[in-house]
Amino acid sequence: MPASKTNKDILIVTGLSGAGKSTALHFLEDMGFETIDNFPLSLFDDLLKTKDGNPFHEENRPLAIGMDLRTRGFNIEGVSEQINNIKKDNQLRLKILFMDCDNNFLVKRFSETRRRHPISMDTTVIKGIQDERKIMEFLKVNSDIILDTSGLTIHD
Repeated sequence: MPASKTNKDILIVTGLSGAGKSTALHFLEDMGFETIDNFPLSLFDDLLKTKDGNPFHEENRPLAIGMDLRTRGFNIEGVSEQINNIKKDNQLRLKILFMDCDNNFLVKRFSETRRRHPISMDTTVIKGIQDERKIMEFLKVNSDIILDTSGLTIHD
């Protein structure tokens, strides 16, 4: 009799730029998750079908995928389709973690790191944050967990 398959946990880590997605992915990796950041949407189906093959990894090791505006092929329709496909597969358990943060803290984080907001190339950081907030609203309202990192440091 073949061994029964167990469910694989998939966590999509998404949210606003500067809210702590990369830090969360590093933490999840330390907890034993396989983590991938900004994985192209067009390769998503292939990723879920691929066997690891590494004898040191559990077959159903949990997977955390970072996804935001910087992800190649990112659009709400494509993300929505991928989420629906995962939910249809009874071997996969999906949760969505949305990282949020107050605008003032995000502006401060971008000014401290001297990094540009990904969609504020020709405008102010606050305008980029506001535009991103509108684009990401669909994922926020469909998230299982919303984590507000306002006032938290990287060590928190």
